Amino acid sequence: MPAGNLTDSRNAVSYSSRMINGYIKWLEKQVAPEILDIGPVCDITINFFLPRVKRIHINDVFQWLHKNGSGKSLTKELNYQPHSFDAVHLWDCIDHIQDSTAPALVQAVHSILKPGGSLVITANEEVFQPWPLNSFAVMEDCQVVLRPQPHIDLPFTHWKNRDILHLMKLFTLKDSFVYTCGIREFLFRRE
Repeated sequence: MPAGNLTDSRNAVSYSSRMINGYIKWLEKQVAPEILDIGPVCDITINFFLPRVKRIHINDVFQWLHKNGSGKSLTKELNYQPHSFDAVHLWDCIDHIQDSTAPALVQAVHSILKPGGSLVITANEEVFQPWPLNSFAVMEDCQVVLRPQPHIDLPFTHWKNRDILHLMKLFTLKDSFVYTCGIREFLFRRE
């Protein structure tokens, strides 16, 4: 279902995230949550989540993918103890890994996520050419500003909704939104 409004100010794409709004309400009910933020490091997003969690762990896998190629498995980069996190964020990650390595990524995330934990995924609605890798700057009032990261060059893989849902079959879909700016957001739970 389309949601949100596109704002294009000085080439900055932004939208109001309904999914993050609901996710934050869930997160604030958790006791001392720890989250893992996977994607380009974004100080604005870190500062948004810091007051809401006990600890935020950052893993900028995009630098690793840029260096090693998107066809390589990320499982070594996600070498955390099982059930370490209450939530995992995959910002724009799924769009920049090859479909042959995606199942290993999903299995690794499933392992490190606590039962009942949340998985946040952002993905592009359509194939954009060229489409830069973006960091997602989450602001107060759940405004999200996409900040292009042109220094990181990775191939783009378009995932259809049904393919994402099939890939995430270890999880339960709780919410999803499509925004007019072409971003899709998914909220999954590990039951």
